[in-house]
Amino acid sequence: MARWTVPRCFEGRTVVVMASGHGMTAEVAAAVHASGCPAIVTNSTFRLTPWAWMLYGADPEWWNHPANRDARDFAGFKVTCQPGAGVLQLRSTGIDGFDPATDAVRTGGNSAYQALHVAVHTGAARVILCGVNVSGAHWHDKHPPGLRETTDETYATWCRRFADVAPVLSKLGVDVVNCTPNSALTCFRRATLGQELAYASRAELTAS
Repeated sequence: MARWTVPRCFEGRTVVVMASGHGMTAEVAAAVHASGCPAIVTNSTFRLTPWAWMLYGADPEWWNHPANRDARDFAGFKVTCQPGAGVLQLRSTGIDGFDPATDAVRTGGNSAYQALHVAVHTGAARVILCGVNVSGAHWHDKHPPGLRETTDETYATWCRRFADVAPVLSKLGVDVVNCTPNSALTCFRRATLGQELAYASRAELTAS
């Protein structure tokens, strides 16, 4: 395990955070891949996105579980903020808010919150959220024994933490767009994925 600092490698670009909520699908993954936007994926969503730039998993228990042994073969960056996972590690500096240090994250209590943190660290001007339902089931089957499922009370706490950090990110000039159907998050601008990816592609062409 090595301490790591997020490179500011996507300055001014659109980065997609793809989590494991029930709004994540193979079709969403294919659309993001076709767009060319860099993607940060959380936990088991790497199985839909082996091409992604980063796999982020908050919990060492997830990384070390025998059912997730294939995560070690992921070709991109493998990152956490907790010791014991055997992958690149950022510093955890608390639960709430945003830490501007690019070797650190606030946890928010979940991997999607931390992945959003990382996306901002890369210099992204815009972050698209996919599979960030913060409610209900995952897109995949239930976790195997030894990994916990999320309760409704925990989801509600996560929503509050996202709501608290939303104005901070807006003040930094980061446009966070929630493209997750039926998401419980109401604190970010909502749009369809097709619209936002088309906009990102036009912006890339203009920049080049």
